Amino acid sequence: MKANPTPRNNRTKLPHEVFALCEEAKSVKERVSILKEESTFGIRTLLQANYLKDLEFDLPEGDPPYRVNEAVPGNQSRHFEKVVRDLKHLVKQSPLSKLAKESKYIRLLESVSAEDAKIVIAVKDKKLKSLYKSLTESTVRKAFPNILPPTEPKK
Repeated sequence: MKANPTPRNNRTKLPHEVFALCEEAKSVKERVSILKEESTFGIRTLLQANYLKDLEFDLPEGDPPYRVNEAVPGNQSRHFEKVVRDLKHLVKQSPLSKLAKESKYIRLLESVSAEDAKIVIAVKDKKLKSLYKSLTESTVRKAFPNILPPTEPKK
């Protein structure tokens, strides 16, 4: 029987594990509950970066040339939490050169699991919903009301 990551074994779930649980959930209420229970800085950062309209990454669209990390996803959660902080250096407002940003981005992708690298690429392109249809902006707002600015009322 496959071991399920739980608080008992002290392993924080990786983003692809949390997002997969959201896909399996039957209701928005259940998805919101999963996101809140499994909330980490990395999860919130990915969701915020995907849905913040003013945040633009200074990177080419699509998949860059990188070596996929073939390691079996294991206890990489601490590592992911550390490397996700590099996303702040990859935005247009960052003073780094374009070459430095692209190099840092490729190193980030090569250091995380293949599944989480796909998520980072999708977030960079603002296309997380193409991988996880249940992770709508509305669901994210319900789970984390303070990570996105208020929506403007429709006229």
